[in-house]
Amino acid sequence: MSGPDEELAEALVLLTREHIEVEDWQVIRDLALKHGVLGLIYPNVESDEGKRALFPDYARQASLSLAHLAILSYLRDAGLEFLPMKGSSLIARGLYAPQERPMLDIDLLVKPGDIQGFRSILLSKGFSDVIASRKGFVMHRGKLSVDLHIYPLKPELYIPPKPLWARSVNGFLSPEDELIIISAHAALGSFTFGPRLIWQEDAKRILRLADPEKSLGLARALGLEGCVLRLLRAKSTDIVMAQRQPGRLRKLALAWGSGANKGQKAMCIAMAFGDRIENLIRSIKARV
Repeated sequence: MSGPDEELAEALVLLTREHIEVEDWQVIRDLALKHGVLGLIYPNVESDEGKRALFPDYARQASLSLAHLAILSYLRDAGLEFLPMKGSSLIARGLYAPQERPMLDIDLLVKPGDIQGFRSILLSKGFSDVIASRKGFVMHRGKLSVDLHIYPLKPELYIPPKPLWARSVNGFLSPEDELIIISAHAALGSFTFGPRLIWQEDAKRILRLADPEKSLGLARALGLEGCVLRLLRAKSTDIVMAQRQPGRLRKLALAWGSGANKGQKAMCIAMAFGDRIENLIRSIKARV
């Protein structure tokens, strides 16, 4: 499925910064939700029609972000050691107001020896295990979700956690590491969802605190320099106009571009093929 045309993409990007007149607010609403920028757009909406179209989702998003931040605060108060990542980290750093940045979950980097302690506390608060994977656990309670990571990303884009802990400051990843993780997550997320505008905004905001050269040096050592540069240099309207669901050839192109060295490229391409094979196996089982 192709993305929106250039005029609509430009309107969405402009609305994240200023008020403009819009003919169809429902189309803007759908596009803003898909790209995670509804919270950035709503304060710039002046028309009653626009506010009516956007407010219900804006209010739901804000309440969910605040609820996730309450979990983050509770775990901090419980004395548990963790490093928040992505959306929850950016809000906690003051780079977004809670209503500006959607949070469908909170991502926490935890040490392997501590993960069972996190599980026990969350289970006692009514959470339940939903997914156990190589990178950790995902736990849900209603619409609340906590993603406990031993590794910051899927093993396909491996980032060793020990140096992240060593470079962390005051319970947060270093800004340079945060930028790398945001960029690598955006590259991996594009396999499934297509590019999202909020990921580029995340990278730009953490860049206010990061040393660009230091971050690129760390990314280069990991084979992820391409992820960082691609996200920061991408034209915002091109992100919005990109395909909603990448096709097979697009997935391979994204796979090849996600890593800056042969090992990372090979793992990303293997992941793209593996996803396709897994889907085929599921469809065959469903027919049997």
